[in-house]
Amino acid sequence: MAFKRYSLPAFLSAGLLAFGTFSTVQAQAPHSCGSTLEQAAQQYPGFWEGYENFVESYKAYQELYQGQFETAENGKRIIPVVVHVIHEGGAENISKNQIISQINAANLDFSFTNPNKITIPPYFDSIAADANIEFRLATKAPNGACTDGINRIYSYKTELARDYTGFKQLSYWDRAKYLNVWVVNTIDNDGNPFGSVLGYAQFPYSFGGQNPVTSTDGITLIHNRTGTMGTANGLQGRTWTHEVGHWLGLIHIWGDATCGDDQVEDTPVHREPNFGCFNYPKEATCVTLDPNSDAEDTLRRFQIGEMFGNYMDYSDDDCMSMFSKGQKDLMDFVFSTISFRTNVITPENQVATGTDDASQNNACSPAPIADFWSRKGSNNFESLKMICAGESVVFRNGTHNGTADSYAWNMPGANNTAPTDAEPVAQYDTPGLYDVSLTATNSQGADQKDRPGYVMVSSTTADNTNYIYYDAFEPGPSTSLFEEGKWVFVNEGKPGLGWEGAENSGYKSLQSVRCHNESGVRYERFFLISPSYDLREVASPELSVRWAYADRTNNPFVEQEDKLQVLVSTNCGETWQARPMQISGAGTPFSTLQTPDMITAGLYPNGFVPQCRRRMGLTYC
Repeated sequence: MAFKRYSLPAFLSAGLLAFGTFSTVQAQAPHSCGSTLEQAAQQYPGFWEGYENFVESYKAYQELYQGQFETAENGKRIIPVVVHVIHEGGAENISKNQIISQINAANLDFSFTNPNKITIPPYFDSIAADANIEFRLATKAPNGACTDGINRIYSYKTELARDYTGFKQLSYWDRAKYLNVWVVNTIDNDGNPFGSVLGYAQFPYSFGGQNPVTSTDGITLIHNRTGTMGTANGLQGRTWTHEVGHWLGLIHIWGDATCGDDQVEDTPVHREPNFGCFNYPKEATCVTLDPNSDAEDTLRRFQIGEMFGNYMDYSDDDCMSMFSKGQKDLMDFVFSTISFRTNVITPENQVATGTDDASQNNACSPAPIADFWSRKGSNNFESLKMICAGESVVFRNGTHNGTADSYAWNMPGANNTAPTDAEPVAQYDTPGLYDVSLTATNSQGADQKDRPGYVMVSSTTADNTNYIYYDAFEPGPSTSLFEEGKWVFVNEGKPGLGWEGAENSGYKSLQSVRCHNESGVRYERFFLISPSYDLREVASPELSVRWAYADRTNNPFVEQEDKLQVLVSTNCGETWQARPMQISGAGTPFSTLQTPDMITAGLYPNGFVPQCRRRMGLTYC
């Protein structure tokens, strides 16, 4: 049966201070997908024009090839896959087996061999489609080197991931050769009306005559919605299936509008997304009944109903079971007309990416990629490990892309080390800043990971014991702890940004420190860590700070949500606690100072530094 498309309208005795910019996580509601037409239009100027052109082109293509879609299967389309796991060494660093379970699950869905297809009622089963798509992990990297198709990147950007946080730039392969899949811990909700986001994808449409951003093309999934085992145990891997549908041009079955149009002829009109599971038929309330009791409308509303088992709905994994033939037609159209999707499935690209049968049947053995980190307590610095003198660091080994046969660690300044262990414990007795490197080797080759200045060992004696301490951040010879290098900058955002000294900008001094961040992206972190202070004899210690802040634009559509916190450590930076702040000693204390309360200086589009004047030997701002 055919369906007609309807569209209705102190280190022990001493303390440290850290000034950091970061943000809080908002409470979220039901799970959803982050790929909607409205969100794409907000992100890409000209999106609607591009989407409408895509729809018109598809309609013309249908007319030209009318009647050929059902029989023109075009053979099996092999899609080379690279999975980029962005992690902080936690559960989000999912296993290779979990990733393989996802590949296997997706291959069942896209070949219509999924076991639960038996739940599809006859009137939908007749239009269910084999998409003739198979996913294979790449065995050749862009440079031709052997790979297992999985990149692992240690980064705090695994949290609140979105294109605007820059996490995709940590690892990306050519979108004309690979399907890029990023696995993260959480995805930024970004105002999604349906709650927390499980995944999102980039549509293939051209936007206003421009191709979508190359370096962001692919799909993103949270780790516990990737695969059918491990952190996703009990699921069916259908967040991947849903997002690849978007990657191949499909939109949500309800058309991202109440009773909207998904541009597919054989999918019934849905009022809105479905959550959970249902029994067939589920009433199609968008179908209006003719006053004269039109039998066809009655049939479509009550006896056929909504296709809640479609992969492009929001139903539970167990209830999703099918793409329609019309949806396959649209995916065929994308493969036929969009060059960077066409190239992905060519035989030549299979050979280039090692996804051809010969490469898969005789898999190469990759050389290892070395990586390591150390996490303990609440020390969330990515680039710096802080401890007290006499303490030890446990190094976590993140070597991947094959199994290493041996490890060689270089840890200057460390005692009691086991330099060939996979995860050594290194004790540091002397204060200082120390480099660490790891070389991982197997029969295929070796790789070295360097972390310069990674371990910061601090004395248990405070840097300053004065009852009152003032640091003017003065340049040149002085007694300032800043000039002695006792202040530490931890800049974990874009290179060139973060905390720095700023001349001719101080309060009764020549210099201040500023957080240079006008071209940063959302959720980047920059920390300024003070020397340590002995405050044991101070009953109620207070820290006074003068600040200045300026907007860089008055465009209401450009987000400016910088945040400032003050944190304190009493164990050499191993753990930190946020401290309450007050403006001029008045009002209710708060834990975070944020825009717009930070603004003191209006609009400065090209980099703000407070302008100060020199009078009678003093500088005034």
